[in-house]
Amino acid sequence: MTGPDLDRDAVAAFVVGRLDPRGEAALAEQVAWLVAQTGPMPTAHAEALTQLIHRLGGEDSLLAWLDRFPGRPRLVARLVALTGLLDQYSSRPAVVTALRRLRGRSPYPPDLENYLPAEVDGATLADLGGEIHLLLADDALAEATRVALAAMALLAELAPAAAAHDPDVGELGATAGRIRHAIWQAGAEAPDLGR
Repeated sequence: MTGPDLDRDAVAAFVVGRLDPRGEAALAEQVAWLVAQTGPMPTAHAEALTQLIHRLGGEDSLLAWLDRFPGRPRLVARLVALTGLLDQYSSRPAVVTALRRLRGRSPYPPDLENYLPAEVDGATLADLGGEIHLLLADDALAEATRVALAAMALLAELAPAAAAHDPDVGELGATAGRIRHAIWQAGAEAPDLGR
C-alpha cells in the first residue's frame, strides 16, 4: 500500500472537534486515498477510519463529508457512491433483462468495451462497479471517471425498459442522470488528478 499516510493525530483532533479547516481538508485527501483502496488495510488505518466513521455517523456520512472537499475527496466519494448504485441494481431481474437486450443491440457500449464481461447476469453491473473501484485503487482517476460516466449512461439507457417490468426501479434513470452529472462536475473541478 503506497500513498499518503493517514495522520492519526489529525484523526484524533477531528474526532474531538479540534481540527482546523486546513487540517480537515488535508485529512479528507488522506481518507479519500484510503477509501479508494481495495483489500485489507493496515490495522492502524482501519482503526482510524472506524473512528472517523463513528464520529461522522456512518459510511454514508463519511462519503458526504468527503464530498464537501473538491478534488480527489469529492471525486472518490461520488465514484464510490456510484459503485454502490451498481451493486444495488445488479441482480434486479428487470435490470438484468434490460441490460441483456441492450447488449444484444450494442455488445460493448462506448468506453465500456474493456470493462463489461461478455455474459450478462446478476453480477454484471456489480462487476463493473468493481472494475471502477480497481481503477480508483490504481489511482487512475481520469479513467475511473470516464468508465463511471459511461456506466451511468448505460443505466440511463436501460432504465425505461427495466421500469416497464419493475416499477420499483422507476427512479433508476433519474438517479443515474443525477450521479452522472455529479461525477462529471467533480471530474471537471479536478482536471489535474491524473491518468
